[in-house]
Amino acid sequence: MSTTVTFNDWVEKVYRRTTGTSVDVAVYLQGIYNGTAVVTGSCGAGDTQLAVSSSDNGITGLRVGALLSCDYELMMITAITTATNYTVITVVRGYNGSAAATHNQNASIFIQPRYTRFDIGVALNDELRRLSSPDNGLFQVKELTITYNPVYMGYDLGQAATDNFIDILEIRHKIPFPSRNYPKIGKWKVLRSIPDSTIFPSGQGIVFYEGGYPGQPVYVQYSAPFTPVDLTNPTAFSTDIGTLTGMTDTMSDIPPLGVEIQLTLPREIRRNFMDVQPDPRKAPEIPSMAVSNSVQAMQIVYNQRVSEEAGRLSRQYTRTESW
Repeated sequence: MSTTVTFNDWVEKVYRRTTGTSVDVAVYLQGIYNGTAVVTGSCGAGDTQLAVSSSDNGITGLRVGALLSCDYELMMITAITTATNYTVITVVRGYNGSAAATHNQNASIFIQPRYTRFDIGVALNDELRRLSSPDNGLFQVKELTITYNPVYMGYDLGQAATDNFIDILEIRHKIPFPSRNYPKIGKWKVLRSIPDSTIFPSGQGIVFYEGGYPGQPVYVQYSAPFTPVDLTNPTAFSTDIGTLTGMTDTMSDIPPLGVEIQLTLPREIRRNFMDVQPDPRKAPEIPSMAVSNSVQAMQIVYNQRVSEEAGRLSRQYTRTESW
C-alpha cells in the first residue's frame, strides 16, 4: 500500500536534509499591533505590524533589514518597537516574490534562515519543469476523449493544448460491438500553432487519416509536463502530489533530491563574495569548491533515479509514431 506524499512533505524533507542538525533562530507570532494594543491571534495578509514573542533566543536576531520567513512567506523588518510582554515588528509583507498570507498564532518566524520554505517551494517547481524535459524522459500521462464525426478529419486538442502536451502516445477508438476491442488509429498528425480559432480554438489540433465509428469516442493518450504548484494557495499543499502535480508514487523521491542539489550549489557562490564573509570556516578547513563537490554523489544518485523512472514509463507507455 502506497503512502500519501504531499507538497508539504517534500518541502519539510528538503528542509531537514539541507539544514541538518543546525537550528535557525526563531520567534513566534502572537498577534497584531493595532496602533494602541496587541491583539493576540492570527495575522491577516494585509497586517504589517506583528507582535512576536519576546524570547531572548529570538530577539538577539531581530534587527531592521533582517529577512524573516513564516510558512511560505518572506518578510523584511523595517522597524522594531517593544510592548508589554511582546516585541512589535513592522514588516514588508510578501517580500522577494513571495505572497502575503494568513498565519496562525504561534507560527514560527525564522530570522535570517539558511533556507526558506518559499525558496524550497520555488526550487521544487523548477525541478518539476526540469524533469518534464523530453531529454529526462519523465512526464505525466493524460487522456482526451474526442467524439468521432466522419465529416471531419481534424479535431481541436482542447485540454491537451491547455496542458502543454509534449507528445501523443497512442490513439484508440471504440467500436459499437460486444467484442470490447479498441482498435488503434495509426495514421494521424498533430497540428501546432494553427491561427484559425474557428476550427481549432486552442491553436492545436490533430488530423486522423484513419477513421473511427461515427458517434463513438476516440481516446487520445498524451504525455504532459508535471503541474507546478501554486505557491499562493497553501491550502493545496496538503494534497497528494499525484493529484497536485501528476507525478507517480515511485517518482516522489526525485524532486526533493534535485532541490537539495539546486540549493547547495549557490552556497559556493555566496562564499566567494568579496564584500562580505558569510562563511566563517577557513579555506584550509573547507577548501574552495568543497561545497559544490559535496553534491557529486547526490548527482549520481539523482541521475540514476531519473533514468530508472524514465525506463519505467517507457515500459508502461509505448509511443506510437504518427504517419
